[in-house]
Amino acid sequence: MATKQYTEQEIEAILNSLDRVEKASPNPFFYTRLMARMQSSEDNIWSRILQFITKPVFAVGIALVFLLINMYILLNQYSGSVDQAEESTQTLALEYTSLTATIYDNNTETP
Repeated sequence: MATKQYTEQEIEAILNSLDRVEKASPNPFFYTRLMARMQSSEDNIWSRILQFITKPVFAVGIALVFLLINMYILLNQYSGSVDQAEESTQTLALEYTSLTATIYDNNTETP
């Protein structure tokens, strides 16, 4: 890359341009308007609810409630499926024993 070499005069001109810069200041009465607006913020029920919901304690509490509900549902599903599996196994065993045919059952001819 090509670098531009500045001359002494250009450097002095750049540095002198900063001499006329003044510090930025806010308009008069800025702080009083700001404080008045902060104090007159709407203090209705929705702002209070929003302030409560945004607290970390509330968020963690809600997460724990959902976690407990999920655990309860999963445990109830698991215990119900075990009962169903036992019932279906017993039913299958009963059907299997009632449907089995022996050699003697197939020979229905009389001599």
